[in-house]
Amino acid sequence: MIPYALFNSKIIFEPFQYKPFFEFFENTDKDLYIADEVGVGKTIEAGIIISELINADRDKKWVIESLNDVHAPKILILAPPAMCAQWKEELESKFMLRVYDAYSTSLGMSYNAQIVVYAESWQQLAKIEDDENQYDLLVVDEVHNFRNQYTENPFTKIKKESIRYKALQKICKRAKRKIFMSATPIFNKQADFKNEIEFLTPDFSITASTKSVSKCLDFQPRIESVLVNLNEPEMQLYKKVKLFDEINPLTKSAVYLHEGCSSMPCLAKTLIEAPEKFINSIFIDNELITDSYYRKVKDDILELIENEDYEEINEMKITSNDPVVWGILAAFLEKLDLKTYGDKYLADKNNVDDSKLKQLDLVVETKLTKENGYAMNKKHIVIFAHYIATCNYIYEHFDTKYDDTKIFLATGENTKQEIDRSITEFKETCVNDQVDSIMICSDVCREGKNMQECQVLINYDLPFSPSVIQQRIGRIDRNGQRHTPLVFNLICNVDNDIHTYYEIIFEKIRIINGTAGICGIDVLRETNEIMQEQVLEEWKASAQKEKYKNDMSPLQNSYLKYLRKEKRTTSLLAHSKNEIDKEIENVSNYSDDEVMEKMRHILFTVPNDELKAMREEAHCVGKREIAGKLFDKTFDENMDLRPYFIDYIKKELVPFIEKSIIKYDDSDDVYEVDISDVKEEFYKAIASKQLFTCFSNVEDPDGQKGTGDMYYDEFQVVFNTAVYKEVGNTEHNNGKSTADFESAVGDSFDNVYVPLTPFSEVLRQCL
Repeated sequence: MIPYALFNSKIIFEPFQYKPFFEFFENTDKDLYIADEVGVGKTIEAGIIISELINADRDKKWVIESLNDVHAPKILILAPPAMCAQWKEELESKFMLRVYDAYSTSLGMSYNAQIVVYAESWQQLAKIEDDENQYDLLVVDEVHNFRNQYTENPFTKIKKESIRYKALQKICKRAKRKIFMSATPIFNKQADFKNEIEFLTPDFSITASTKSVSKCLDFQPRIESVLVNLNEPEMQLYKKVKLFDEINPLTKSAVYLHEGCSSMPCLAKTLIEAPEKFINSIFIDNELITDSYYRKVKDDILELIENEDYEEINEMKITSNDPVVWGILAAFLEKLDLKTYGDKYLADKNNVDDSKLKQLDLVVETKLTKENGYAMNKKHIVIFAHYIATCNYIYEHFDTKYDDTKIFLATGENTKQEIDRSITEFKETCVNDQVDSIMICSDVCREGKNMQECQVLINYDLPFSPSVIQQRIGRIDRNGQRHTPLVFNLICNVDNDIHTYYEIIFEKIRIINGTAGICGIDVLRETNEIMQEQVLEEWKASAQKEKYKNDMSPLQNSYLKYLRKEKRTTSLLAHSKNEIDKEIENVSNYSDDEVMEKMRHILFTVPNDELKAMREEAHCVGKREIAGKLFDKTFDENMDLRPYFIDYIKKELVPFIEKSIIKYDDSDDVYEVDISDVKEEFYKAIASKQLFTCFSNVEDPDGQKGTGDMYYDEFQVVFNTAVYKEVGNTEHNNGKSTADFESAVGDSFDNVYVPLTPFSEVLRQCL
């Protein structure tokens, strides 16, 4: 089964990217969930499938079964608003497909285009949820954004069906087949995944490739947490906020603690914001402003605030029978108390340095060394922070302190065009490597904004979800990264941040990794030994809370649970599962100290030679499986796939080699083309099938448009064998890297590549 995209797309061959293709077309009665890890290439995988549906031979059995005799399939792709333009660009540039971006254009939805990209925000979905348009394929990117089936009123606690979720439900009913995509199917809890798959066929297919196995990486991100000890004014503000034990759904003391661990100055400014602004935001955020009764309540409260009559506000709260009004007033009065602490902190902070900024400077100035694995000449850093105010604060600091460094900023306050421009310019500084550069991002950039040209990422604060950590790191830890990614977490040495790092991050990772069928998360390869001890102590305390009815200690039982879950849910090779069985048998013989050391090894040991060998073996086994499906042949460990590729291409081009239109140079895997005698026929063949996009890189800018003269007489072309990663055995160095190819040929792969099938069709008409 040869996929159309295999020889007709501008992508470097990655065998594991064809796993979803085979799942989709071997199971034509099932929907598909692509749960591959960040960086494996889910957009490429979807493109391979879409390319087959649009361009493949209609006589192929799997195409017939998938489309049910539909000759012009209609495909709708729902993506986050910030990623719509990227979907269009990827599918057009790599697969030469025609894509209509209905979100980014001002023209709105088009029902004539075959492939439509549309934004998945609830406001946009509301515009199309009730139309009657039918789709042969629906692709939903970042489907974890639909994980919440219900939303909860913060005042009454009454749940109602999510507008976004309900809209997707309606659209799914009009789609013959569906592909859902997310590297983080479980964002926080197992119910997330259950809600997401509600609209798929009951026995849907799923793929869950990890980046380390699919790309046979020699490295994983090196993670080091940097503990931040708060100074006296910071600690006083932290303790005061922490005293608010009763967490009001509007004042959100827990969120204030989180914001404080992100930036104490920003928290203080939040606490002292104008009372009028706080009240107005509550009414607007909770959609109360549309109700005339609540508009009157808001006006009454604002009048009391203007007169500073806080006793009357308290009396109003006591006498109110409306839970909404009571909740707003209670939140306001709590916020008023917190304001005094914010004022005091800002008055005291001028006498001391900001502890977190001080540690950030320390990382920037001392950690990017060759001894730590930093491999670039200049300093290039991506910094993530959860809050926009924190991002602005960091930007102002760097902009003031570092004169010779290019500073970029991308937050929700910027337009998509501004964000894309900043990231593009930052990436250029990384590629050129001539000047230091820093890219400061809020979590608006955690999806779809790829910066693998940079080696270093700093988490200035911790998000609430391990999925967000994974997405952040995935901005640099992805295909195209040439060095070991260095990740630094700035963690405040207080119970809230330690709790976040362990209880929220580690415990949720266990939930995610414990769910069969989806890709796990591996973000805790911590190298800071002090942080390791703190996390291990948290694990120990958690284990000791459990009650067991056997003679083993709580630590032994907790370790046993981990081993059983690892065996049950992880895609391990047979010998690896045998090793786990042996370990399970020996658990009762280990002391608690030995168990702690084993957990330390599991959590924090940087992948060693043994793990690398296991990864390579899994990589080769998986690749041989894909190779066998491509060519309907059993591949053993000594067989390479590249010769089969070359034979396939040569068979397609034999008539033109015999006519001396093409000559093959096997040293660089380049085909020399001479169309000087058939230029007019060459142009007419392209024009008749409207294949201009496929041959744009062989156009002569000095030639006359609309004639054969618009193409060069002679030119070079290559296919996917020129730049190649070996399939059969990782020991073989069969093929060139992109850099090696450019050095040998003198041009980039993208500039020389042409799709094989259109190329042979055009030349066949020339003959």
